Parts: sequence; structure tokens; C-alpha cells
Amino acid sequence: MQNLTKSLKNKTIFYVAPDPLWATGLEGVLPDYKVICVDDSDVVPYLQEKGVSVFCLERELGKQNIVFRNSAKILSEEKVTHFIKNNSSSTPNIIVFKPSPSLERIAQEQEFNLIAVSSNLNRTFEDKILFSEILEKLRIRLLSWEEVIISLDIFKELELKFDLPFVIQLGRGFAGSSTYFVNSEKNFQDLCQAEQGKTAKVSQFIKGTPYTLNACVTKKGVLISRPFYQITGRLKFTRSVGGTCGNDFSREDLGNNTLSQIYSSTQKIGEYMGEKGFKGIFGLDFIVDNNQIYFIENNARLVASIPLFTRMQLEKNEAPLLLSHILELLDINYHFDFNEEQKKLEEKKYGAQLILRNIFPYPVILNNEFKSGIYKLEQDKLVLQRNTVDFMELGKKTEIQLIESKPDEFLIISAAQGRKVNPGIEFARVQTRSQIVSKDENLSEEVEKVADIVKRKVGIEKA
Repeated sequence: MQNLTKSLKNKTIFYVAPDPLWATGLEGVLPDYKVICVDDSDVVPYLQEKGVSVFCLERELGKQNIVFRNSAKILSEEKVTHFIKNNSSSTPNIIVFKPSPSLERIAQEQEFNLIAVSSNLNRTFEDKILFSEILEKLRIRLLSWEEVIISLDIFKELELKFDLPFVIQLGRGFAGSSTYFVNSEKNFQDLCQAEQGKTAKVSQFIKGTPYTLNACVTKKGVLISRPFYQITGRLKFTRSVGGTCGNDFSREDLGNNTLSQIYSSTQKIGEYMGEKGFKGIFGLDFIVDNNQIYFIENNARLVASIPLFTRMQLEKNEAPLLLSHILELLDINYHFDFNEEQKKLEEKKYGAQLILRNIFPYPVILNNEFKSGIYKLEQDKLVLQRNTVDFMELGKKTEIQLIESKPDEFLIISAAQGRKVNPGIEFARVQTRSQIVSKDENLSEEVEKVADIVKRKVGIEKA
């Protein structure tokens, strides 16, 4: 991996994001790495201790709950552009979670180099209707579907064609917020009130088991991670039935034939994306039902699991996908053994995270301070063990222990006291090395208790 980082020795890289947690993973790996964020949380001093220069807008402006919370607005702030230009010896390189036309315009005006695929390519592959058409072109299995304009008068026709329940997905959305499960005419009427006239994809519903994977289009081929369980639709932690609220890497128990089909289809998709000019990381969501694989979504950019996944890769001495993503988008020639790295990616990893979001239809305030760190659950109380936000500092276990044991140590990362959290937005996450989702897809009693305690401790109150 040192050979890969040497390729970046003269490159200053800035990660721009509202939440500094998104920028974790490669601290201590990139030779000249800086973070620009909005939130002043426990992650800021952690990054600084790792030698990362952090420009935190809440600290710089002396106020909390700044209105702008997207990368384009952050990058347009005068203090931010001043920091970037004063801390770059050459063209600044900017990592963003998700590209947009406004980000591209600002980067062009300021002569910054975005480490991101173009917004046009991102939207092409993320659009659920266009992605379904691509899957058909590549002859990859997907659920029966059709494109519709949402209106009250199409319910009966859809009910006859797909039966109840059926699934409606808007072209794009975040963390499952644009996916609806229709189980009655009243349910459909409510949907129409919110989304009338919009173009959407309608497909049949199957229960199945939700999985996701991370992949990266490189010059040498498509690197593909082992699939891992996607925690979806837990209404204690997310606002929508289709909403995602975490991952369980330990939960995966797919057979070799199923895995082979997943890798083969992902390679086809990644190669097609590469032919169209795509570089770097993307994530695929899919359902496995009776060993049949149905691809659902293509997240054609950085994905929410990458910070944790990067740390898990580093712990196994793997070259992180995030590092390949950066090198590819900077168009730097680098050398690595593709087959060796792919073999490492296919090895099972152990760990899980549960993301806690604001499930109310209104903003909430976190009234109490909750210190991020590693905790143990003792007699229904959380006892702080170590102050850190680093997954790699959770107690080490053997593979057998990880398989057989219940979660005992939890890394809990919380937003700061006084944070205003909008509907559907994350305010905390709980990470552990052990499996947290059972074979029957129930969350472990321990992680449920931890999540409940965290919600009480932060003192959620209507804003």
C-alpha cells in the first residue's frame, strides 16, 4: 500500500462534507490530507490528533446549526475557499460524497479539481429507471417493472399488474427516502399527495434478504467487495420502510454459487460503467430470494459504508477501495496486483453498524451531551471504556469468537449537544465487531438496548 500512497506525495487532498465522520478512514494514510466540515463533533479532535488539519465552520463562525449543510454550499463559503487556497501548493483536490452541477460550477470557478465522477454520469447510473434499462441491456435479472407518472387514476391498473403490495421508486433519493411500499389504495392516495405528477418506477414486491456491496472501477478492472447485509426499514431508526439504517458484514451467509453470480453481474455492470467513462467507487443494492438475485439500485458515488469499510480493510492490510477511488479520479498511474487485491476483497469481514436517524416529520434538537467513545453494556447501562471514534480500537477477537459471541463493546459516535437534526438525518451510529442481525433478520437485543439508551441520553426534543 505504501507504493500507492507514494503516488500522492505531492497532492494536497481536502475532504469537504457537513459531517467530519464521512471523511474518516484514510487519516494517517494520505500524506497531505485535510478535512473541511460544518459539524463540531468529537470526530474533529480525533482527526486533529491523527495529524489531519480540520477546518470546522461551526468553530470558525462561532455558531451552531448553520443553515447550509451540503458540500456545494460549504465550498462556496468565502472562509472555506480562503483556507483551501492558503493550504495548497498546487491545484487543490477536493473529495465530495456526491457530485452535483453546483459543485462542478464552483470547482471550475475556483480552479479546484473535484475527486468525483461527473454529476451527469452519477445521475445516469443512479436513476432507477435508467439503471433498470441498463440491467435489461446487460441481460441481468431484475424484478418486473414499468415506468409511470404518479397519479390517482393508475392504482387499479397497477394493482392488477403487480398485486399488493408493490414498490414505487422515484428516480433518485437518499438512504431509501424515495422508495415507497404500497399495500392499499389509501396508502397510494397518500403517496400521490406528496409525489403527484412525478415519474417513477413501479415493480413487484418480494420479501427476500437485502444485501449491498462496494465496488470500484479501475484501469485494471472492477474491484468488488464481498456482499454484506443491508439493514433496511427498521422504523425505530429510519423514517421509511425502504430506508437504510446500517450494515452487518458478519451476517452474510451466501452460498458459493450465489456469490459467483453476484460477482459476475457486478463485473458486467462495472465494465459497462467504465465504458461510459465512469471511474471509482459505486455501490449496488440487491435482494436475494431463494438463491435468485435481483439488483435494485446503483449508488454511483461514495457510499455510506465506506468510512467503516475502509477501516476494516486497513485492519486486514488491504489497499482500501477509497484509495483506488482517489488515484483513479486523479488519473495517476499506480501499480498493484489486481488479482491479489480482489482475492482479499472476497474474504469475509466482521463488524456491523446501526445508524440512528431522526424518525419524526419535524426537526429535533439533541438537548444533552453524549460523549462519543467505546462503551460496554452493563446491567442496562452504558459504561464508557475509552474515548475514541476509531473502530479499530474496539477489542480484538478471533474469528471464532466473532462468530459465536454476542456484541459486548460498542463504538458510539454521536452528534454534538444542541445539534438540530432534520427529518431522516443521522444523529448517531453504533458500531461493533460482532453480528447484530440474526438469521431470521431480527436485531440483537444488545444493540437494540444500546440504541434505545443513546436516544434517551441525547435528549431528543422537538425543535
